[in-house]
Amino acid sequence: MGSTKKLRRKYIIYLGTYTETIVNGEPVMGVNTWSIKYARKLSIRQKEFYEARTIGMKPELMFEIRTIEYDEQKRLKFEDVEYEIYRTYEKGENVELICSRVAIG
Repeated sequence: MGSTKKLRRKYIIYLGTYTETIVNGEPVMGVNTWSIKYARKLSIRQKEFYEARTIGMKPELMFEIRTIEYDEQKRLKFEDVEYEIYRTYEKGENVELICSRVAIG
């Protein structure tokens, strides 16, 4: 029963590796690969919310994954919505990914 409860806190996220290409002389960012990761969804701390506002960001999601699975990716996809990973915080064997929704258009 204990392991079932633990699994309910697990979410599937996708971490994106981006590359920059040149199209008509202009740099264009595009997703090179998405990798599937299992994560724990966390609540955004009040301190994080206020610190993010000082740099013009709005934290919307925070996930925790194993540090060994994180390779400096800058994009995260969850429930078909794309987010920018604008801050990370390592906690031993885990790393917190703090994300803000990517503006479309």
